[in-house]
Amino acid sequence: MYVHPQFGPVLTEEQWVPAPAYLLRRAEILRAIEPLPPGRLLEIGCGAGTLTFEMARRGFRVDAVEISAAARGIAFLVNGNDPAVQLHSQPQAGWDGVFDYLFAFEVLEHIEDDQAALAQWKAWLKPGGLLFLSVPAHARRWAADDEVVGHFRRYERDDLAARLARAGFDVRTMGCYGFPLTSLLRPLRIRKYRGLSLHPTERDVQDGEDGNRMSGVERRAETRLFRFYDNPAGRLAMRVADLLQRVFSRTGLGDGWFVTATARDTGPGAPFPAKG
Repeated sequence: MYVHPQFGPVLTEEQWVPAPAYLLRRAEILRAIEPLPPGRLLEIGCGAGTLTFEMARRGFRVDAVEISAAARGIAFLVNGNDPAVQLHSQPQAGWDGVFDYLFAFEVLEHIEDDQAALAQWKAWLKPGGLLFLSVPAHARRWAADDEVVGHFRRYERDDLAARLARAGFDVRTMGCYGFPLTSLLRPLRIRKYRGLSLHPTERDVQDGEDGNRMSGVERRAETRLFRFYDNPAGRLAMRVADLLQRVFSRTGLGDGWFVTATARDTGPGAPFPAKG
């Protein structure tokens, strides 16, 4: 592994590189977390553990849950023996009201009972703790890539906000990230998965579970393409793509929602501290 100065951890030996959509989401995450004080962080579905690694380097104490053994194996390679990081295959007892922050990126759409998942995540946060969430946007954009990787749904803005409110969260920010780059690249992703997908009512359960296990880890195609954006022109293009996604974040044109939300104080506890 090496840490790219612009893109973060890269593991070409494991055929894992940061995909363009991941890099745009990562940029949103780093901007959102930058003004906040380090604290105790839980990441649900950490995948290859690269964000976990980056948060630990910023002074956060991190617990991360990853049910996929393949992804967890890469996460162990990325995070090594860092005492600030604890990797788990399942949630642990005693987590209620423990965490200052909770990350869940491209996870909620994989969970059939997403309302129960949100309620559980809220319980793990301290009163006033912060949820950082991303999910795929717009039901009308359902396609082969959703089916193969084990999605149950894509989300509309108002529906997502309502689900968060029912679970005890107050939305702070919600933007649609990725446009225009992810809109240009998604047809290639759909073509990759077309022919492997089934209608959701016909999909075999095991197929969905396999998709969940490999979602966010299978990067063979991206590894082959990495040289095209890991060069001066490509790095500049990614900076421009990030600037453009910020310009268009309120339009709803992107391929995913990026949300920050506060856990409502429904019991005893101190408000979340501001940095400085």
